[in-house]
Amino acid sequence: MARSVLGLSVVQTGPEPDRNGPRRLELIKSNLARYPPPIGVEFLPQHPKGVVLKYGAPPEQYRKPTKADECENWLLQTLEEAGEPIKPGDVVKLAKKAGFGRATVYRAREVLGEKIRDTEGRKCPGNMWEVV
Repeated sequence: MARSVLGLSVVQTGPEPDRNGPRRLELIKSNLARYPPPIGVEFLPQHPKGVVLKYGAPPEQYRKPTKADECENWLLQTLEEAGEPIKPGDVVKLAKKAGFGRATVYRAREVLGEKIRDTEGRKCPGNMWEVV
């Protein structure tokens, strides 16, 4: 006997839960075929009463900003406010005052990728970081 189970769940897309927020429709169990990707469903009000279902991409789950996320924002802001390149060692000193460790700063630098540029090369003693 063929069997499939669909799940329709409300997705929290912000810091506060919203029972009327976007939903995610996905196949939870099936013995028929491969699992298709989930889809997004929104219940939009229809005048004067009723709803219209709007299908689209599945909504992204909200996650609280991590220390690394905060460090990325801090690093970009610090380099922009400086207006000139800063040595990585000096950035780490400023980061410690702001409550971020050396490893967190370098992880944030790696995640930001091409938003921050090395002036002379990663291992060069005169290297500095600047915002692109």
